[in-house]
This record gives sequence, C-alpha cells and structure tokens, in this order.
Amino acid sequence: MNLGEMDKPLNILVLHGPELQAAGLDPMEFSQAVAGLPHCRVLPLDPALPPAEQEERLRGFLGEGAPCRPVVVAAQDPEFRGAWLTRLLTREWQLNPEYLAQVDLTSALEQPDAEAKLAKGLEMIRLAATHLEQAKPIALQKVAVSRQVLVWGDSAAALKTALDAQNFEGTKEWSAIQDGLQRDVIAPFLMMRIAAVYYAKTCEDKEWTTLGARMDEVDAGLARWAAMVKGKAELEAAANEVAGFVSSYRAAGLKFHEGANA
Repeated sequence: MNLGEMDKPLNILVLHGPELQAAGLDPMEFSQAVAGLPHCRVLPLDPALPPAEQEERLRGFLGEGAPCRPVVVAAQDPEFRGAWLTRLLTREWQLNPEYLAQVDLTSALEQPDAEAKLAKGLEMIRLAATHLEQAKPIALQKVAVSRQVLVWGDSAAALKTALDAQNFEGTKEWSAIQDGLQRDVIAPFLMMRIAAVYYAKTCEDKEWTTLGARMDEVDAGLARWAAMVKGKAELEAAANEVAGFVSSYRAAGLKFHEGANA
C-alpha cells in the first residue's frame, strides 16, 4: 500500500525547537512540505510548551478521545523530545503501539544543504508512513474448539473447562498449547518487533541482519506451534492467519529496507 491508497489521513507530528532551525531546517517550511504528502495531515508542535498546552493542541488536532489512525512523530531524537507525547498517546489515550512510529531527523539534519535536508526528511517520513500503514496489531480473538473454548493467547477458559470435567488429559494438552504459544509465537514475535524498531531507527546493515534472524525465529516457532495444534481446525486456521500476518510483515520490512538503501 502506498500513501495515495490510504482511505483516511495519516497524522504527522513534527516536534520542533531551536535545534531544527539551527541545523538549517526551517520547521514551518518542513511541516508544509510534509503536509504535501498524499493523505497526510501535519501538526507542528514545540515540545518545550507546557504539557497542558501541548495536550490541548494535540487533542484539537486529533479529535476527542484516542486517535483512530496511525501517528508518526518526527523530531531530532524523538525518543527524548517526544517521551511525554508518547506516554500520552499510548498510555492515556490507548493508542496501540503498533500504530505509532518515530522518525529521527538527525540524518536529515546532517545533509549538506537546506534542500537536501528537506528532501531527506520527507523521504524518511514517507518510508515510515508507508511501513506504518502495514501495521496490523495482534488482538485477542475467541476461537471455538469442540467442547472447550480457547482464547487466542490465553487458554484459561479451556483449562477451566477441562478441570471442571475432570479431564486431566485435556488439561495437560491445553497447558502445552498455551506454553507453546507463549514460547514459540508470542515471545519470538515481540523480539522481532524490538529488532524492527532498532532497524527503523538506524537503518544499519547489522540491525537488518538481526531483524532477518528474528523473522526466521518467528517462522520456525510458528511452524512448531502449528504442528502442535494440527488436527484442531479452528486453531489451525488461527495459526495460518498469524503466518499470513508475519509474511506481510516481512514483505513490508523488505520494502522499507529497499527504500532505505535506494
């Protein structure tokens, strides 16, 4: 998916202080240029403003309640300058972290002239926005399984059913499925997400190699869990759905990598 195919605008927050202007990148000019990207809306925001004023401006920009569209935060060192903003979005407004991307403009500010700085910054935001549009946060899904009920990621209901029926073999089976899901799917997936964050921040070859290894670990773990639930149609369908998502995630990562090295 490219930006022109998005059905709703993407929210871009440009955090600016004297550091951008001092490095030769006019924040207002840059924000106007970012606003020219397809289906993007931009809010320039000075992180030095009082938190209450920042929140008021952000709420007016995003609307009441939690934002329903992905958010890109662009700044020099956004982890530091956007720390309060990130907490507001993810903790208080419950924005799913999968729908939040940070763009560190440091490499753009290192370009030799103002035109190159602006062009590099725009490209970084475009790549991040395109990658973010591929995000599909994992959510809990209820899956019916014969006499028992398994909640994807939490088999407590199935365990209780087995215990109530004094089905100790069933208890062992669902416990193994739960442990396998955590060990072979969820834990490797989280490690893959961490590796993706580091690669998106640095775009270094070593981080890309690490991300590739983490993706392979997710594939291998998912294959093991799929073998464990073989014969249980609903769980096999869930495993196939996760596999499709991981495949899409890998494709999006490859596209980001190709763009970063173009």
